[in-house]
Amino acid sequence: MGLNFDMSRMEGSPGFLLNQANSLMKLGLLHAFKKNGFNITHEHWSILRTLWDEKRLPQAQLAEKTKKDRPNITRIIDVLGKNGYVQRAIDPDDRRIQNVTLTEKGKSSQDRLTPLALRFLEDAFNGVTQEEYNIFANVLEKVINNLNNSKNI
Repeated sequence: MGLNFDMSRMEGSPGFLLNQANSLMKLGLLHAFKKNGFNITHEHWSILRTLWDEKRLPQAQLAEKTKKDRPNITRIIDVLGKNGYVQRAIDPDDRRIQNVTLTEKGKSSQDRLTPLALRFLEDAFNGVTQEEYNIFANVLEKVINNLNNSKNI
C-alpha cells in the first residue's frame, strides 16, 4: 500500500510536521518548567524520567536508553550534577563504569515536575480524543520502527 504524499507544500510533509511538533513540544515543556521555577530542559527531563524508573544506571546505558550520544549525555549529566539532581559514582565491581544516580533533590523533583509535564501534555493534546491519540502513537511507533530497520539510515 503506497501513501500519496503531497510534496508541493513543505508545510504538509511528514518531516516538517514532525519537526514542528518536536520543536514546540520541547519549547512548551521548557516553558512549563521555567515558569514554575525549574531550569529543566527536555534533555534533562528525559534523564530524570529514566532515572526515576531505573534508580541507577551506567552512564553508557543511560545514553542508550535516552537516545543520546556520549558527548551529549556527558554534558547533560554535568549540568544536572552541577544543579544537584544527579551524581556519578564509580561502579564498585568495574571501575571503568560510571553509574548515575539521583540525589535527594533529583528524587523529590519527581513530585513537582511530573504534574507540570502532564498539564503541558493535556494542553498540547487538547481536543484530541483517546482514540485519536492511540492512532497517533501507533503510527509514530510504526514510523520509528520502519526508520530503525531501514538500510538507508
